[in-house]
Amino acid sequence: MARKLLQEFPEVKANFVIASDYCGEDLLLLREQGPEHRLGLPHIAEPLLAATQIGFAQVLMHAGLSPAVCAGYSAGEVACFYAAGVLSLEDALAAAAIRGQVLKDACDPDSQMIAVSGCKWQKLETLVPAEVQVAAWNAPDAHTFVGPVAAIDGFLKTIAHLKAQVASVNVSGPWHSRSIQSTADEVATRLEALNFHSPNMPVLLSHTARECTEPAALRAGLAQQIAAPVQWQRTVSELWNSGIRNVVELGSGRVLQGYIRRNWLQFSNYTVTCVETSRGSIGPLKRLLKTPTQGTL
Repeated sequence: MARKLLQEFPEVKANFVIASDYCGEDLLLLREQGPEHRLGLPHIAEPLLAATQIGFAQVLMHAGLSPAVCAGYSAGEVACFYAAGVLSLEDALAAAAIRGQVLKDACDPDSQMIAVSGCKWQKLETLVPAEVQVAAWNAPDAHTFVGPVAAIDGFLKTIAHLKAQVASVNVSGPWHSRSIQSTADEVATRLEALNFHSPNMPVLLSHTARECTEPAALRAGLAQQIAAPVQWQRTVSELWNSGIRNVVELGSGRVLQGYIRRNWLQFSNYTVTCVETSRGSIGPLKRLLKTPTQGTL
């Protein structure tokens, strides 16, 4: 993650230095040397992800990319708030560290998260056990579920006949579920120490898919989304309805790119660009820098 970004744009190293100070870990060293399993721990993953995504945003916006709207998926909302001027660099990285530290205390080895795609909700709805919750509404045929390991295992057996694609999501706790409402409340309390501002562009909240302009509501939303499902399907619908046709994903891989395409199957006149490939190449970022445009981050 971010190796090529740091090589090509060393000025973003400051993000990782600041984030390291806030979380008490040397993120640059961990990114290079591991161990790999520690990178997935929330008190490391949250600030590392924020530092990386903010770095991509800084490079693009410095080159002239003018976002028309910002939206963040789960932890990506921190970088979204930075790009929209809701949080300063220092406060954005502090927010990521706060989220990570509180989530660390909520880790539960008995929880499991899975992504199920290729199956419409109408076929799944009556098969979801009470102990399992929807953690993210990604697309009409793509959903993320979270719950106890035994309940998830039972759910997988129940839906086996549907022939859906199932992927395990590497998380260390029951994120985006009602069971960690107290965790979200603790994050909300600790975020009170940071300065939130009115955004300088439209911002769609992760857990409501609605535009939010009030600093207090933005602060509350960044905390509450921890215990609420990600409303990505509705977010993507809102983007289309507001006229967005060019989308830039600030991260590695093509997960959100894939979800957007699943939501916009009936359309063709749009572009979705991921700034970093799953193999760590930032070729897409360099191409964007040559032709900066207006779109969404």
